[in-house]
Amino acid sequence: MSVNLKAQIPIFEHHNWDWQNDRYSIDELHSDINEISIQFKSWNHKREKNTKYCLEVKSIKDEGKLLVASYFIGCDWLIKEKQSVIVRPKLDKDRDNNANQNENVNYLEMMKIAISQPEAIEHAGSLFEIKPEEPFIEIDRADDYLTPFLVLYYVQLLKKIACKGLKKGYYAVEKNLNGRIKGKILVGATLRNNTFKGRTLNTRCFYNEFGINCIENRYLKKALIFGQHYLYTTRFLKENNADNGWSQTVNYLNAAFEQVADEADTHSLISFHKNIFYKEYEETLKIARIILQRFGYNFIKTQEGSRTMVPPFWIDMSKLFEMYALSSLRVIFSGAEIEYQKQKGYDKPDYLIRSTYPKYQYVVDAKYKLAYCNDNFLTAAQIDDIRQVSAYARNIQAKEWLGVQGISDEIECMIIYPNPNSEIDISENKQIPIKQYSGIYKIGIKLPLFKLKKSSITHSALH
Repeated sequence: MSVNLKAQIPIFEHHNWDWQNDRYSIDELHSDINEISIQFKSWNHKREKNTKYCLEVKSIKDEGKLLVASYFIGCDWLIKEKQSVIVRPKLDKDRDNNANQNENVNYLEMMKIAISQPEAIEHAGSLFEIKPEEPFIEIDRADDYLTPFLVLYYVQLLKKIACKGLKKGYYAVEKNLNGRIKGKILVGATLRNNTFKGRTLNTRCFYNEFGINCIENRYLKKALIFGQHYLYTTRFLKENNADNGWSQTVNYLNAAFEQVADEADTHSLISFHKNIFYKEYEETLKIARIILQRFGYNFIKTQEGSRTMVPPFWIDMSKLFEMYALSSLRVIFSGAEIEYQKQKGYDKPDYLIRSTYPKYQYVVDAKYKLAYCNDNFLTAAQIDDIRQVSAYARNIQAKEWLGVQGISDEIECMIIYPNPNSEIDISENKQIPIKQYSGIYKIGIKLPLFKLKKSSITHSALH
């Protein structure tokens, strides 16, 4: 019996306490989907301690087989070129359930702040996965979180390169020289363009020069122009005020690449060799290639439209929140030293905070869970989180870095979580003790918001 598959399955990112609304029954769908599991493989292929799944089919008692989303947003193929799935952020869903529906979480601003942190840019490659070799998927432009993230990430990588200094290399030059020759004389071009036109002193020559106008920099500038065009022409970015603060960065990059041409061919990068002194180029060139592929090397595709084509992608929202929370912690504990994601023996705490005056030490763990907004009870998952951060506080290497000498000395622990409806400014440092435990606190972060226009509110309600 033939089955009419839906063009695209829309579901929300995993929701801990309201999980039934986050699953999409697939009993009536094609049998090929019944055993599917999409594993997350980060862009930088960094090994994770535990296997992460973006999407899985699970058998739930009395409910049949259900498509279960995890802490990832994005889109992918369930059946290639026939059936796709799109996973949207859970925080928007929870805000839509409230009375105030004219605002949504500004994920673009979160991305911008997250990758602006000096330490976080090194971890940004483990934040997302892209499958550019697979067929592109058509989605609503409002669901395209990949393109703005890639452009913002690319701008940050370019800024790092520009601050260090552009790489120099040899590149081919074909030029008319007056009264002199250099390199190889192009006889045919000299006769056609010079001799037959009475320019007897001009000679067309082909030679190599050494400078910043090498092929790698040309390719980077070409992708920068596409990214800049996207930033300035996309209404979604303007509505979110995400281009504020980036204009100066883009202007700085334009000045750095002023002497670089924007004519580059993809095939010319085949001969690119890694250079230990310019190791940032490898990652930046990969992102540049993805950006140009995303726009099909066509400026028209950078402009506004209700629908767009993107490669299958996934963004780790729990990792994004970790990186975003780092900037908030710098405001809360201004003047303190914060260490982010450093291996300490068998553990890797999210943040370690120490200060000499006033003297305090904290072990902080970021949890992308809205359950912490409820002060009345703790779930089993929350109790496991408390056990985890408590174990970090007993790590010998972590205690040494924090300057705690005594083995029995207790270090205060803190869990930082998202609170999209919070009205408390983060600088007020409102730590809430978890009543059932001593020395364990929590802080809810006020997430950036943007106002939806009427059309966007209708679009959100339809979702």
